[in-house]
Amino acid sequence: MDTLHSSVDKLLSDLPLQLVAQLIVEKLDAQGVTLSDRERSQLEQHLREERSGVLRLRSWKWWERKEVTLQLTAQDSKELESRFTTFLERRLPSILTAIIGELATTMQSGLNEKWPAESRRQKRDTAGFRQRLRKHWGAPLDLLSQLLTVAKEFGTSLNEEVRSAPNGQP
Repeated sequence: MDTLHSSVDKLLSDLPLQLVAQLIVEKLDAQGVTLSDRERSQLEQHLREERSGVLRLRSWKWWERKEVTLQLTAQDSKELESRFTTFLERRLPSILTAIIGELATTMQSGLNEKWPAESRRQKRDTAGFRQRLRKHWGAPLDLLSQLLTVAKEFGTSLNEEVRSAPNGQP
């Protein structure tokens, strides 16, 4: 189950960064600047490291120097919030369903492979528990068992005596 938790945690922790990066890429596209995959990775790294200020992307076309200024507005913030909410409400459930289905299959096959060793380990644990239990509580448990036997025998004899009495009185 830790695998599922770590997958979902990674997905959700990277989501705001990816949404901000996507918004920046869209704003750059609107200004006629298209980022390569490498440049997009650099942008995401810049955001991940929470650096502020200028991001310089060096292109192999060094003669095509462009300076682009971006400003994120309150409207952009609302758009990011809307995208995040939409993702959580619409896409996350289907992603979790897919992850859980795949994870269940993976866990089942892994369990099938490891079951003989796991079964032996569980049996050893149980045997060890019983041995420690007997060592520590053996004498008191034997006395309790003896008390229960005496109570059962007394109850049986009392029951027989009551049933054999003519009016149900001993």
